[in-house]
Amino acid sequence: MVNFLFTSVGRRVELIKYFCRWGKVISADISPLAPAAHFTDKHYQIPRFNDEQYIPSLLEICKREKISGLIPLLEPEFLVLAAHRDSFASVGTTLILSSDEALEICQDKYQTYRFFCSGGIKSPATYLPEEIPSKCRFPLFIKPRSGMGSTNTFRVNNKKELKFFLQYVPNPVIQEFIEGVEYTMDVLNDFTGKTIAVVPRERIEVRTGEVSKSRTVKDIELINLTVEVAEKLGGIGPLTIQAFKKAEGQVLFTEINPRFGGGVPLAIAAGVNYPQLLARMIQKEKLQPLKHTFKDGLYILRYDEALFLDEDNLSQITRKDLVKEQ
Repeated sequence: MVNFLFTSVGRRVELIKYFCRWGKVISADISPLAPAAHFTDKHYQIPRFNDEQYIPSLLEICKREKISGLIPLLEPEFLVLAAHRDSFASVGTTLILSSDEALEICQDKYQTYRFFCSGGIKSPATYLPEEIPSKCRFPLFIKPRSGMGSTNTFRVNNKKELKFFLQYVPNPVIQEFIEGVEYTMDVLNDFTGKTIAVVPRERIEVRTGEVSKSRTVKDIELINLTVEVAEKLGGIGPLTIQAFKKAEGQVLFTEINPRFGGGVPLAIAAGVNYPQLLARMIQKEKLQPLKHTFKDGLYILRYDEALFLDEDNLSQITRKDLVKEQ
């Protein structure tokens, strides 16, 4: 049993429930109304990641709760946390997060594309606005160079739409539009960057950038290619890697997110126990790669569920003046 701290837990109730089976789970978020916070052993309300008290607050929580592993879930905070990796280590807390170099590749979609190209990994042609060919083929796909979910992502069907969206989408990249089946691979790398587990999921239906219907697919080629990507990146801990598979079988990788994906509960339910594996990593156990040991063809159908709270529930949240109290 280990003590986990999750930051920016938001709506990640399913994920939190799985981790609660393998240790004490503490959450931290800017809001006491984060639904997942009310499924953890204890919740702290903390400042935003760009506040000067953000890191001191987390360090105090780590010391107070004897946190073994810190798992962040919101990408804008990653580089801030990574800059204080040694500070967390000094209080006995392992930051479960990739290196600065890997984070910078993942958080910039154009840099991700260049990483794919440099490693010989097939990926849709991707351009900055000034690089778009004069005779480009439509449709195209436009999205912010950095961002999460599907915010400001659009299919572009002609030059008129392209001109509009180049002005509308902030700091965009433009990508070749791919027809095919979209997959998300839930990946776990150990602290040396070696891949321990990969579970591909077909993205059947997506809502606001997060999968709502999905199924596991035991595609050996897709798994092997994903291992190649994950190990070339040298990522640490959870990675979410996305790709398309065209009708003729060609696989094209599109994105890497250095965190747990929204659909990872399906991978856990299919038999790859990410919470247990992370607990063993933190306890410095040497893990052997799993040999495709997950249930094929398992579906997840996600839906909203309500949580009802009264003022007494909210008053139990430890407020953001945690550091000032000491």
